[in-house]
Amino acid sequence: MVSEATWQAISTIHQVVYPKQAWGDDYADLGLTNSAMIYFASRAAPLGPASAELTTAAFFGFSIDLISEQIPAAWDIATPDSIVSARLSIATRALAPHADLATQFADSLSGVLDGITLGGAPMAAAQMALEMPEDPVARLWHKVTVLRELRGDRHWAVLATAGLNGAAANALAVATGRQPQGRQKLTGWSDDAWNGALAELSTRGWIDADGTATESGIAARNQLEAATSRATVASFDTESLARLVVNEPLLMALAKALSA
Repeated sequence: MVSEATWQAISTIHQVVYPKQAWGDDYADLGLTNSAMIYFASRAAPLGPASAELTTAAFFGFSIDLISEQIPAAWDIATPDSIVSARLSIATRALAPHADLATQFADSLSGVLDGITLGGAPMAAAQMALEMPEDPVARLWHKVTVLRELRGDRHWAVLATAGLNGAAANALAVATGRQPQGRQKLTGWSDDAWNGALAELSTRGWIDADGTATESGIAARNQLEAATSRATVASFDTESLARLVVNEPLLMALAKALSA
């Protein structure tokens, strides 16, 4: 089984493209200056000129009201292909200080993506379909992003199977300390939707009257994470999974270097 620390490391490497200070002029040169639009467009760009509905379905945790403020308007400013290119440039620049480790890891990861099943994983499939970069640092980020989105796709399926919508999933993450208190605003849920989510979690016995997670709620959230990991690992064939496991130390070393 791949450890949760490894999935966290994968997420850390993927997320180098999101801090505003990493963007340089890449998005501004395309005419994109709105931070929210940049986030949604950069993540959704591998899907092509996706609608707000498709983007919401693929992202799961954000409200369609929030996403529809940015998508599809972003495609009238910049094409998905140009945004994908800008995002890759940002990732390559962000990882450049760790190029030796990144190159070693990119080579070592060869073949990991060859044996994964993409059914029910639209974000991973969209990323996988992009052209494989020639630059080894860019290639590393591309591969890690497929892995990050694969786990995200599986996580949304697990949450939906548990009967949780996007608001309830975020509210539970806040209650269990996995997300900060400002998560409601960040994900765009109305007070009615958020209060409804809290009421549902309370009915399940997962939060108490002040919104703090109960022992049952904490256990349930841990079980959802464990189920996500199992579903993600089940997407790999034996050889690909073995290659990923062998690379866990390199993944964590690169993530640690990025966080230093």
